[in-house]
Amino acid sequence: CCLLSLRKKYGLTLGILGLALLPLVSYGAFSMWEGWYILPNSVLFKGNISFFSAGYSARQIAKKIIFGYYGLALNPHLLILILVALSILYFQLKDRSSRWKYSTVLCIIFLATALLHMQFARTHSFFRYEAYLVALGLYIAAISLPDIIRPEFKTLLKNGQIMRVIILAAAFCVGFSPLFLRGVRELIWLPPAAKNIYEQQYQMAMFLKEYYKGNTVAANDIGAINYFADIDCLDVFGLGSLEVARLRISGRYNGESLSRLSRSKNARIAIVYKKWLERYVGEVPPDWIEVGEWRILRNLACGDDVVTFYAIGPDEEPVLAANLREFSGRLPKEVVESGKYLYQ
Repeated sequence: CCLLSLRKKYGLTLGILGLALLPLVSYGAFSMWEGWYILPNSVLFKGNISFFSAGYSARQIAKKIIFGYYGLALNPHLLILILVALSILYFQLKDRSSRWKYSTVLCIIFLATALLHMQFARTHSFFRYEAYLVALGLYIAAISLPDIIRPEFKTLLKNGQIMRVIILAAAFCVGFSPLFLRGVRELIWLPPAAKNIYEQQYQMAMFLKEYYKGNTVAANDIGAINYFADIDCLDVFGLGSLEVARLRISGRYNGESLSRLSRSKNARIAIVYKKWLERYVGEVPPDWIEVGEWRILRNLACGDDVVTFYAIGPDEEPVLAANLREFSGRLPKEVVESGKYLYQ
């Protein structure tokens, strides 16, 4: 819209702006009508919007913005693409006739999006958050760099400067090596990562599907268990449970408040990462009784390598222990079990 307004195409600018805002405003209005927040809980808790909070001075906001771009040092594959896009933009803006070329506009959109992403989103968690930027950056490089490089290489070859051509080609290979290494690492990691999900998340889902169908279960990693098992899920992280989100945002989220909430929802058991519980809640709720743990080896994809099973209330402890013992024989051999249920 900004680029279109610079070209004085105000009607098209307003049309695109309106169409772009329509789904966002519609979602926000419907969400608030249903009692939720204007933004999805995943954006509130997994995005980086903290400097919109009240009480931040201009200096603190500036520090947060600068620190946001420090993440580029940890993501050289994005840094390389940004530098390449800046170089392409420099060469194209030198030629006035190229200022509104397709590739020029794409460069500007890519750079603006990448800089905004570094401020408001994440760049880790198995590459999935920034994958769209990598695809767009590579596409821009593919359609733009040949037009810039080809004349230089032709001149060097024409003058017999073969060594300079080799040096330039090697420099390009080295420059793009972070992208190559990222791709290789992702291909190598995918099979064991899929195995991680099978050994932990899928097994949790099968356990709940068999023993807790139609019951309320507290959990903090809720994707697979809700996809495969017919349960009523209390999301202790807050992405899928409004009550938890409100407690977190108000600063009243602790072991006691989670205990009251789980009792009010009639949750029978909890399956959580204990480290997450200690990080986001501060403590294990006092009426949650630890019954056992499953540990996976060589974890790459799961939030933690250990998932802990809690009985919510003393009456549930023997039932959960019996269920875990019965399910034990169906677990993959690589899953390491521990806890009192093995000895009861």
